[in-house]
Amino acid sequence: MARRAKVISTKEIEIPKYPNQLKQAGIAALIFFIGGLIYPFFFAISAAFLVIAIGVIAYNPKFKAIYYCRRAILKYNSQKYNECLELCKKALKYDSSLTSAHNLMSLSIKKRNKKL
Repeated sequence: MARRAKVISTKEIEIPKYPNQLKQAGIAALIFFIGGLIYPFFFAISAAFLVIAIGVIAYNPKFKAIYYCRRAILKYNSQKYNECLELCKKALKYDSSLTSAHNLMSLSIKKRNKKL
């Protein structure tokens, strides 16, 4: 018996990376935390800085767009095309220039139509 080969799409979807702000805030928070262990006064400053940094990162629209796009890729791989489409729409709401979301959206529409 011949095995059927899996069809691989020609479009490759690049996994988007998080903005540099996340890395910079993490490094700065680590430096403040180490400094806070040495000098207790800086510990209070580092705690305040962590709260501010997490707030800035959490409300960054590009961060949210990448988060939704990565979740959409997971849904696409598990063949849940309708959920993938909804997550792509959310990602494009926050950042309309995200090419991986556009590519994933078109692929999920094609796969969904084939499935129906």
